[in-house]
Amino acid sequence: MATKKTEKKQPAWKAAAKPAKAKAPAAKPAAKAPAAKPAAKPAARKPETKKSESPAPTYQMINRRAYEIWEAKGRPEGTDAENWAQAERELRGQG
Repeated sequence: MATKKTEKKQPAWKAAAKPAKAKAPAAKPAAKAPAAKPAAKPAARKPETKKSESPAPTYQMINRRAYEIWEAKGRPEGTDAENWAQAERELRGQG
């Protein structure tokens, strides 16, 4: 009587977890390449700076200019917001 081999089925998650075996390509003898010269070191670049733009005005700069504007107007009351806005515009070069 011939016995029949039964194959065990693997669960789907187990079968999917096995990576496919890739065949390694046949190794070819490497041809000797001429020695390469070391690459020249590129010149270091300095970061580009915009000389036309001045740094943003600080709080102290705006405060001082607003005070000057206030004094030039004769020290009127209630114009602090206007003077501050004008000082900001002047120091940022917007007029």
